[in-house]
Amino acid sequence: MIGGETGEGPSAVIARAVQAEVDRLAAEKERRVQERLARMDAFLDSLPIPSDAERKAIWKELDDMYDEWGLPK
Repeated sequence: MIGGETGEGPSAVIARAVQAEVDRLAAEKERRVQERLARMDAFLDSLPIPSDAERKAIWKELDDMYDEWGLPK
């Protein structure tokens, strides 16, 4: 018996087991978040850096898109 070895009653053993699972789930969630952020960073780092001319063309296309849709600037 687990409680017999630790001097705990059933409620304490269950509470400790539940807390261990809560902690494990929180750590797993944090690990997944960090892994996802690392993948996003790796993807962003793999993108080419646009030149000034390319940036200008991108902003022109965005402005034209807003004009075409009739959206306020």
